[in-house]
Amino acid sequence: MSRLISAIAITMIIIIAIVIIGFTIGIVTDYIANCLMSLFGYKIGYIIANYITFPGVIHHELSHAFVAFITGAKIAKIELFKIPSKSGGALGTVSFIPRGPKLLQSIQLTVTPLAPIPFGLLTLKIIYNFIKVTELNLGTMIVITYIMISILLHMKLSKQDIKTSLKGLPLTSLLILIITYIIL
Repeated sequence: MSRLISAIAITMIIIIAIVIIGFTIGIVTDYIANCLMSLFGYKIGYIIANYITFPGVIHHELSHAFVAFITGAKIAKIELFKIPSKSGGALGTVSFIPRGPKLLQSIQLTVTPLAPIPFGLLTLKIIYNFIKVTELNLGTMIVITYIMISILLHMKLSKQDIKTSLKGLPLTSLLILIITYIIL
């Protein structure tokens, strides 16, 4: 019985950690965007945070596409360089169709929308490690800093990312629980 309670606790910790990391990244990216808007005015700050940092959008959408692909989902459409309408919208989207058994579809629905967070963190870590061991000139440092800020600003999950991920979460959580129970 204590093994089951431990497995449930670990599963909850994993889910809560994902939520906290996502929430924290959202706060940080919103803060940076708000600073840009305060510094340059709303319009220019918005353009910098969204369009000038477009490499981050590409990284975000390709993260979704990569995870959808490796988990077996069908990628229906990838859109980049989308101009949002006045009512809102995204700078890019990835549409995917879950495939396979119900459990696999749940995993695809859960992890594909979350992909920009771990891939963003991994990319930033790789770049940081590169900077630590490489002597770089000022121009290269400016470009690398620009890329890092672009990726960071676009790691935030959209409302659609969160909604899609929640669809698969119950079954995926059960899988995490079972795996944790077996490992313990």
